[in-house]
Amino acid sequence: MPEDALSKALVQASDSLLVAYPDGAVLINDQGRVIANDAKGGEMAEIVSAQDGRLFSGLAKTPVPGEAAGIFQASLGEDGRFEVAALPVAGGKQMLLLGRGQSLEQNMIAALIESRARYKDFVETSSDFAWETGPDGTLIFVSPTGALDFTPSQLIGRPPEDIFEVVDTDPSPFISTEAVRGLTLRMRRADGDMADLVVSIKPVFGAAGEWCGARGVCRDVTEQKRDRLALAEAEDRERLLDALMAIMRDEVEPAAAIEKITSHIEALDVIDGCNIYGRDEFTGDGDTFKLISGSGTGRMVVAEDDVLAAIGSSEDTTVLAAKSGPPALLVSTGYLRRVNGAALIWRRDGAWRDEDIKRAAALASPLGIAIERLLHHERILTLSRTDELTGLMNRRAFMNEEMPRRLARLHKAAEPAALMFLDLDHFKLVNDTHGHGEGDRVLIEIARFLRKHSRSGDLVARLGGDEFAMWYDGMDRTGATERAGSMLEDAAKFKDYSGDAACPFGISIGIAICDPGSGEAIEDIVARADAAMYEVKRQGKGGQFLGEAAER
Repeated sequence: MPEDALSKALVQASDSLLVAYPDGAVLINDQGRVIANDAKGGEMAEIVSAQDGRLFSGLAKTPVPGEAAGIFQASLGEDGRFEVAALPVAGGKQMLLLGRGQSLEQNMIAALIESRARYKDFVETSSDFAWETGPDGTLIFVSPTGALDFTPSQLIGRPPEDIFEVVDTDPSPFISTEAVRGLTLRMRRADGDMADLVVSIKPVFGAAGEWCGARGVCRDVTEQKRDRLALAEAEDRERLLDALMAIMRDEVEPAAAIEKITSHIEALDVIDGCNIYGRDEFTGDGDTFKLISGSGTGRMVVAEDDVLAAIGSSEDTTVLAAKSGPPALLVSTGYLRRVNGAALIWRRDGAWRDEDIKRAAALASPLGIAIERLLHHERILTLSRTDELTGLMNRRAFMNEEMPRRLARLHKAAEPAALMFLDLDHFKLVNDTHGHGEGDRVLIEIARFLRKHSRSGDLVARLGGDEFAMWYDGMDRTGATERAGSMLEDAAKFKDYSGDAACPFGISIGIAICDPGSGEAIEDIVARADAAMYEVKRQGKGGQFLGEAAER
């Protein structure tokens, strides 16, 4: 080859090397010291000088692919800032270093790594697990942490529907052919409990448009949903309490307040009936209870005897077995740490949820206050209507309150009623012989005697002194005379109370029958009974007489 052609070829080879390594040239000796560098090689020369002569012997003698033999490559800088081609010159005593900066490539790689890490962090922080299904619908990827307490090894290669038992959606989201965002569904955990999830899905399609699977992320919102539900339930209980307190605030009459509270409870969702019971302080022994408001006993799903027996046995909400259907809830109420009543609540169907029991239990406090108001009102009312000595109804309550009410009911019911006036024979001898203390004891005994000969719902009153009255609903003249005869027979046991055999202690009974629709005034009925009693007195005492109504 001509010498000029060779020179030209060498120049072209040098140009080719400089194009491939455009970021500077540095010439070093066999001690690794910089002899010279071009304008672009200043930074690379500083890096070489910092090597303290170790570079020459430490160069990685790896031939540069595609270049001539005798050319080696190495990296300079702690972060591989430059890739260099090392060309031995001067018989191997010197080495020409041609550099190529790696900043752009490294930055691109670093940016890609950072981007992937960022995306991975976003996925992991925005969801509880990610997944991917393949063309056959089985899982081919699950987050390394697993899903719903299943490990990845338990999930990969299996249809997700067989593992998670997906409910509330059809078809399964794991084989979705459309993008879905914010889908809510329920899936079963490894321990069998159900989890509430929000799922976002993107289907995967091949180059030909065929479905190749789906990818998605799931966020477990079970706790959030439970918290929202708990808050909503607490607000619901608060509204219920506010409503009950408003009733007690706005309704002055305690009995009317109890009725409105009962109606409000019965109107609650799923409630079929409600009975409210209060302590019976006047006709019982103080530890018995009575129905004061509600649906009554006809619709009750629990035997009333079981209810009355259960009240007071617990200060909490009790579940009582029903005759049929769901059990009933018995909510014990109290005031000043003493049980004063209860509310019996029953439902149409279905089981009681925990929230239903909590809501029922929330009734205890306001209902206990409402019952106590009613009992306090009844105490005052009872004292104003009750004879202090005998505990019977007094004259005012009997004549002015109960008689008009019973007579109005009589005219609607088309049933007769009997009014009896009773006077004690020779009672004055009891006081004169034994003293007024004994006389009081006898009056109390007579009151007990009259209650014995009355039925539930009948009226018994002490009109004053030794005069008493009784009212029997639904009793005709035959029933009245038979009842009076039974009383007279039983009263024979009192004859010795007078202390005088010639003047035995006893009772005289005057009877007036009230016929429905007669329109007879109260005063006329009372006058007939009173006149009949005095007729017995006139005839010798210790008997009965039926006063007939005047013909109209």
